[in-house]
Amino acid sequence: ARRPAKYTPVDTVPDDIPWAELYVPGSSTPDRKGVTPGRYTLDAKASGYAEVAITPAQVAVTYHNYSDDGKIFLNGWENATTASDSLTQSHVDWYSNLTQTGPGIYNTKKTSADGFHMTIDVLTNEFNANGTLTTTIDGKKYSAPPNGT
Repeated sequence: ARRPAKYTPVDTVPDDIPWAELYVPGSSTPDRKGVTPGRYTLDAKASGYAEVAITPAQVAVTYHNYSDDGKIFLNGWENATTASDSLTQSHVDWYSNLTQTGPGIYNTKKTSADGFHMTIDVLTNEFNANGTLTTTIDGKKYSAPPNGT
């Protein structure tokens, strides 16, 4: 026979969370907030900037010596386009060539020359891709998971 677990009270949390959208039972679903499609320039805190282009299906960013602390810099570009193949399946075309540098730092995020193309269905949660997406941090390489996972 099992013994009852020791009761641990759950911390009380407020109903009103500052960063969340307040939900009142019975109210209609609020409009989703998002960034208006267009072209933007984002200035970094210390130096450099990012050029951002947003459409309903694509985000493209180019970083120019982007640094919030003046020590670590991000350069390169990234572009992701998404399409809904069905209500539950999405396809993403991703192209990336980013480099982060600083004292003792050389990190990268790169796709193969022909990009990284992924399809996933939320009902089966199976990942299928062509191409490569590799992130290297402190000399250690991280790759996308194998297909079918």
